[in-house]
Amino acid sequence: SFNDWITNTSGKMGTPLSGDGTAPPAGHRRYDSIAVKIVKTQELTTREMMGEPLCWLVVLCKIFTLSVGFYVCATFKSFGQYTIPDDHYLTMVGCVACCCSGLSRTVWAYIADTFGTFQTLVVVSYASPITLLIYTLTSENKYAFGASVCLEFMYLGAYYTLFPGIIAFLFGETNMGTNYGFIFFVFGISSTALVDSAGYINLPFKDINLIFTIFGIIGALACSHLQYLTTEVKDEKVMKHHRSVSSMIGL
Repeated sequence: SFNDWITNTSGKMGTPLSGDGTAPPAGHRRYDSIAVKIVKTQELTTREMMGEPLCWLVVLCKIFTLSVGFYVCATFKSFGQYTIPDDHYLTMVGCVACCCSGLSRTVWAYIADTFGTFQTLVVVSYASPITLLIYTLTSENKYAFGASVCLEFMYLGAYYTLFPGIIAFLFGETNMGTNYGFIFFVFGISSTALVDSAGYINLPFKDINLIFTIFGIIGALACSHLQYLTTEVKDEKVMKHHRSVSSMIGL
C-alpha cells in the first residue's frame, strides 16, 4: 500500500495511519494515499527540510504571495503618476502605507490567534490579488488608489507575521534560524527576479498588474493547499507559541 511504501522509503518522516483511523504518535506525520497531512511535526535540519516537498510548497507560497506586495511597493508611484499627477500625494501614500505595514502586524497576530494561523494566511492570500485588481481598475480615483496601496502593504505585514511561525511549526524550532533563512533566501532571489523582470517587459502597467494578479492567485491556491495539509492541526496554542519564539525574525 502507499502507507507501507512511504514508511519503508521514508520511515523517519512517516508513520502509517492505524487501522482504526487514529492519529500516529506525537512527533510523527500521518500520510494518506492522496496527500501528506500533518498532525505533528519534528525538528528538521535545513538539509533535511530541503528534501521535504512541504518546504518547496512554503517557498512557492512565499514567492507568489509576497511578490504581489513587492511589485506594488516598487511601482505604485510610477503607475500612479499616469492618472494622479500629484507627486506629494503619491509620496504621502507611500509613507502612510509603510506605517500601515508596521502597525498591522500586531493586528494580524491577534486575528491569527482568534481565527487560526493558516486560515488567516489563506484569507490574506486571496484578498491580495483582488485588491491588486481593484488598484488597477480604479487608479484614477485618488482615494481608492491610496487605500489599495495601503492594503497591499498591510498584507505584506501579515505575511511577515505569519510565515515565521508556520515555518517553525512545520520544521521545528531548533534550526528555525537557518531554516527560515534558507526559505527567505530562495524567496528573495525569486521574487526579486520576478519584480525586476517587469521592467523589461514592453507592456502597459495595467497589463503587468494583471500578470501579477495571476501570480497572486497562484500563491493563494498554494496557501489553500498548505492549509489542507494542516487541517489536522486543532490546537492554535501551538501556533501562538511558535509565533512568540519566532516573532523577532518576522520584524
